Amino acid sequence: MVKDSNRVGLFITIPLYLIFMVGCGLYVWLKNNRQASRTDSAGPDALTQHYLGGRDFGPIITVMTCFASLFSGYTVVGVPNEASRVGFVAFRWIALAQMTVFSCMLTAPRLRRLSLARSYYSPCDFIADRFGSNILRYSIFALMLVPSWMYLAGQVDALASVFNEMLFELEKLNPGGILIISAIILSYEWLGGLQSVALTDSAQGMIMVLGFFALLIMTCVHFGGVGRVGSKPTPQTCACSPRATVRMPPAGSGSDPTRDRLSRSATSSASGRVSRRPVATRLRHVQR
Repeated sequence: MVKDSNRVGLFITIPLYLIFMVGCGLYVWLKNNRQASRTDSAGPDALTQHYLGGRDFGPIITVMTCFASLFSGYTVVGVPNEASRVGFVAFRWIALAQMTVFSCMLTAPRLRRLSLARSYYSPCDFIADRFGSNILRYSIFALMLVPSWMYLAGQVDALASVFNEMLFELEKLNPGGILIISAIILSYEWLGGLQSVALTDSAQGMIMVLGFFALLIMTCVHFGGVGRVGSKPTPQTCACSPRATVRMPPAGSGSDPTRDRLSRSATSSASGRVSRRPVATRLRHVQR
């Protein structure tokens, strides 16, 4: 939960950030309208301009939008929660990220050249062009749709966790925050298409990178470094530790006769000198 002293900053920064996202959509929409009025080519090229951003992204925007798309809600909320719950099993996400990066490095350059030469709009167009089958095109589309829905569900769940529970202490199933954020996302996507999405993704990527560095700095300042975060508490550092030892006065100190007899009995039993008296007699002796 967020402290009450920090909520004022959240109530200022979050609306400003939402306004910035809508402003990105308006900026791209006005820029596209100016370009269309100069060239009179908005009709045949409108689809490419909206869904592909005109195919003219630079390297920085491309890298940041891919970063924000791959490492988003499930990275900030899902993976840390799983790591805290199951431990080192969560390392599989590192291998999965490497597989994704290397597969893109192998296939993306050639697909990029082919998309420019043959005007592809999606990977499904490449499949249909290569094999000449619309059935295969729509089959690939259905297979791509399933993980997209799973990804979208993960983002909605992360949004509900952060927006509802952590920031404003609302119930997780409260749809208010999700509906507001969804309406804003749809608005700037409708206005600017993929260009506005790429701009907002770049801003989100920068915020995430700065947040990761800020988390590392806070970990070093408040916990003494990353290595001490997962260390087990000791009786000296945690009074509530289940392994904390209780130090009793030595036997014979006179503080409690009954405890002194019990301590001497336990010491003699541990050293092998077991009393030969009957158990009932020993109990009565201890009670006296």
